[in-house]
Amino acid sequence: GLMNKPAQDLAKAQGFGVRLGGASVPLEKRRIRAFIALLILDLAALQTGFILAGLIYEGIWMEWRAQMQATALSAVFVTIALLSQTYSAQVLEDWRHAMRKVAVALIGSAALLNFIAFFLKANANFSRVSFTLGLVLTLALFGLYCWIAIRLIRRRWGGRVRNLLVIEDGGPAFRLEKATHLAASEVGLVPVSDDPFLLDRLGKLLRGNLSNAVIHKARCPVCVVHDQMSIDDDQHIDRILLPVDGSSHSAAAAELAAGLAISGDLPVELMYCVPRDPDDPATPARQRDTERRECDWIFSHAKKHLAGVESPIIEQCLIGRAPAEAILDHARQAGGKPMLIMGRRGMSQWREQLLGGVSHKVIDRSPCPITVVTR
Repeated sequence: GLMNKPAQDLAKAQGFGVRLGGASVPLEKRRIRAFIALLILDLAALQTGFILAGLIYEGIWMEWRAQMQATALSAVFVTIALLSQTYSAQVLEDWRHAMRKVAVALIGSAALLNFIAFFLKANANFSRVSFTLGLVLTLALFGLYCWIAIRLIRRRWGGRVRNLLVIEDGGPAFRLEKATHLAASEVGLVPVSDDPFLLDRLGKLLRGNLSNAVIHKARCPVCVVHDQMSIDDDQHIDRILLPVDGSSHSAAAAELAAGLAISGDLPVELMYCVPRDPDDPATPARQRDTERRECDWIFSHAKKHLAGVESPIIEQCLIGRAPAEAILDHARQAGGKPMLIMGRRGMSQWREQLLGGVSHKVIDRSPCPITVVTR
């Protein structure tokens, strides 16, 4: 694919965005869903604990007093748990902390309920033994649910419940556990004190600029032209630069490029980035053959979507381990007035900005107009 290897490793290790139903879910939404799930589990544990207490003490399944106590306690528990911020990011990281928070909320709810029942003279309907046994069983179930739920969260999210970003600017290296590390040079952030636009670029990186927001939401191709691009009225696009990698979004970009090339009689340059030159004699023969076959397959696959293009189709193998840099360098060196057309992976906006998606880097730094196709 077009995503560079460090970004792929980072995405796998840090787990930005979890796939649910084919979409990438931001971390904040995952936390909210986890809090709702924990609250539902806690209420289920409370009901189950009191039902078991009624069964053990009274010998009756679904004993009415036990259910009444559980129902009354549930309403008070939800109120106190939310007011005391029982459900927080730290709860998702440490099941012992989660157990302490929920136990405090439960005991406080029980004390408040008994205080209210005393003034309403409703204590006669409460069984002290059943109520106490219900609390003990509920706490035990709380501990079990917290332990299981947080283990599942760690396994599913890779242990990450907070957004931690470290921007490396060339200073002493250090590692922050469970954080995303981003090189300032890769996103055009130059760490100089006299640059008045540094904070603006950093803000765009973290929040996303208007063009990025449009690209992520648009259901049609979007063309981006930066204000620093020199476009004269008497000069028109004279060629199409088309990065390809054999993927479905690359195929969608090729189909759009074919239509433009046919209507404008424009040549198309196919670009595929490889880490080393497949024709380099220093590379072992077997590896050269494998890489050459891969390049040939990528280009032939792209040409299937360029059927009907009568203008020249040029194949370019770009050498480099950073596809975005290789594409940008080739665009800068291309003469005339080229236009880039490329597909974009369906990553979330936050994940693509932090992990350095290839299309995101090229869009921000392209020296020529670029049309982005999302599938």
